[in-house]
Amino acid sequence: MNLPEKFEIETFEIWYNKTHGTQIDLIKEVEHIQDQISESFTRKYIEDDRDMSDWKKLMSFIDNSMEIVRASNKELNYSLIPDKQINNNGDFIRFYMKSTKSIINKMWRKCKDVKPEESIKIEEIKDKINDLVRFSIRTNTLKFSQNVAEVFRNIYENPPTHIQSFFKDHISSLNIDEEIKTESGYFAYHIYFKFISGYTVEVQVYSILCDTWRNLSHQIYDTVRDLDKTKYKFNDIKSRVVSIGHLLYLADCELYNLEEENKKK
Repeated sequence: MNLPEKFEIETFEIWYNKTHGTQIDLIKEVEHIQDQISESFTRKYIEDDRDMSDWKKLMSFIDNSMEIVRASNKELNYSLIPDKQINNNGDFIRFYMKSTKSIINKMWRKCKDVKPEESIKIEEIKDKINDLVRFSIRTNTLKFSQNVAEVFRNIYENPPTHIQSFFKDHISSLNIDEEIKTESGYFAYHIYFKFISGYTVEVQVYSILCDTWRNLSHQIYDTVRDLDKTKYKFNDIKSRVVSIGHLLYLADCELYNLEEENKKK
């Protein structure tokens, strides 16, 4: 049986079970994994006489790190997106985790370019999908986004004393990718926190100019990502969204260049 050309959970589930010799309900299995991840991050423990969790520790680290960025970039403004209070596992899954359907869709997409026997298995999700848990840091310019990424890298390589325990006790690795995707018009920085538990948190860092574009492009992306090839036509919505992404990138670059030139006067 060939991998379904069009994504539908039901047909992909049939293909998955036949390929791997299983009889699982993909939705229930993924929901179970989401519950496990949520419980891992929100489980409370006592530290310095305070109720803490891995998620609270991460948020505290983010706040401390952004203050370090701000110390050398006085004009920096930033927002965490979303910035939600977590009261239970359901809140964590709703606000900070990839949806069940999106996870299964990503499994399907990862099966496209590999042999069936090498395709992703349900138990490999946490290792092969690195954006199961994600949030964003929105800055005022793409240059500031780059500065944020660089500071995070420096902090990881040479952590200040008050942050050292966070890495020692919780983080096994930190990776930073410069996301320059000219084919889609996407320009940002991705920071990946690999926790000792085995779970990864993706932090996307991008400029405020890209904010509205990102929301719109994601809507378009949801309609075209499942196709083998996206065909662009003159004045169609898909090509215009990509082109606007490039224009916003040029605007971000030019704003930075103008600011640097103005400093020299």
